[in-house]
This record gives sequence, C-alpha cells and structure tokens, in this order.
Amino acid sequence: MDNEYPKLIHDMFGRWEGGIWQTIPDRIDTALTWPNQQIFFFKGKHYWKTNRFQLQAGYPRLISDGFRGLDEHHFFTGHLNAAFIYSGDNHTYFIKDAMIWRLNKNVEFTSSIDNDYPQFVSRWLHIGEKITSALQWINGRTYFFSYKSYYRYDHIKHQVDDSYPTYPRPISEWWLQCKHGTSSSSEAIATEAYTHLSRWKRTAIILESNYTDFDNFNHKNGQQDKYRNSFLINIFIFVITYYL
Repeated sequence: MDNEYPKLIHDMFGRWEGGIWQTIPDRIDTALTWPNQQIFFFKGKHYWKTNRFQLQAGYPRLISDGFRGLDEHHFFTGHLNAAFIYSGDNHTYFIKDAMIWRLNKNVEFTSSIDNDYPQFVSRWLHIGEKITSALQWINGRTYFFSYKSYYRYDHIKHQVDDSYPTYPRPISEWWLQCKHGTSSSSEAIATEAYTHLSRWKRTAIILESNYTDFDNFNHKNGQQDKYRNSFLINIFIFVITYYL
C-alpha cells in the first residue's frame, strides 16, 4: 500500500461551492469505478459521482434514478454490499446480501437492470461466503472480498481461481501487506507452506499463476508486442521472486 494512505474520503473527493467544501459523507456502503474515470459512491438509497476526484454538481441522487430498475420493485431496499464491473462480460453488477443485479450497459441514467435479474448470488457466483465488496483489478481479474478474506475469480471457468496459496487469502497480508501473529486459518497455513518452498519452486508457481494475468496486455499492438511484453513482465516477476 502507498505510504500516503489511508486518507479520509471527504479530503480527496469534493468541490468548492460558495466557499464551502462540498464532499461525500462518511461510512459509505460501497464504490464503483468506470473506465471513463467516473467513480460512484453509494450510501443507503443514494449515490454521489466524481470525475477525476471532483464531486459533480447535482448529487446526491437516488440510485433508482441513475441505475433504473435498482429499486424496491426489484427487491432492492438500499445499502449495497458491492458494485463492480465483472471481467467476464464487462457489465456492471450490484450485490446486496443474497441478491445480485446486472446493468445492461455502463451508462448512467440511460441504463437499466437486465430483465432476468435479480438473481441469487449463490446461483451466479460459486463462492459460499457473503460478499462484502468486489472490484476488477488492473490485471483484468475480478476480486471478491468477504470480511477479512478475498478471492480471485476465474471468469472463464466461472469459479474461484485455482492458485497457490489457495483462496481465500487474508486481505491484510496480500493487499495491505500487514503482518500478524500466528493464525490457525487455512490461508495462513498455505502461506506458511508457500514461504518454505525453494526460491525456484516459488518462482515457477508465480510465473504459472501470473502469466494469464498479463498475456492480454497490449493485444491491440499485435501478436509480437503481446508476447514480448508478456515475456518481459514474467522475467521481471522471476527476478523479484528469486530474491524474496
């Protein structure tokens, strides 16, 4: 994690209006980032929109106004758990407790919830735990968070990614790089086993698990750039891992 973080949301996202700093309230439910650099913050039945960290005028608005169909008629009563773009189809999804909704296109106001939604999360997502947050990372993978643990999802096989150490993994160690005391969890046991492998075996595991993360980068630049960049990235991972 960057040394400058964590930061307060109301210090980063807002705008000056009449000499007053207008910002987003504390204790939001979740947030959603779209590729056009718009970030949506959700709380209760309302949401706020920022563009390049600047709060846009006219907010908050009702979630049902900006994302039609996400309302009580479709079993949504407020307080989302997660909002994310799924790497399997690049649609925006919303999760609240046991239910999930899909947006037909990633456009505010003109989009609406697909007709065959909501669905039960348990039927759509093969993760047994309650989802408390989700996001699509820069490697094109979707990550699901459940309290203090997280999963990386394989959108091709539509299942939790088969990797080592196995998922779920502790958020504090893998995302926040925090070290804690001894834990009896399966994630801690797997992590400990992983750290005792030889450098070469650890390198082979990471090369295998990360290759598919990067082999789609720069695909618009042609096959040669694709393979060259994949090769260079994996060599970089190899060198770093060997000296861990």
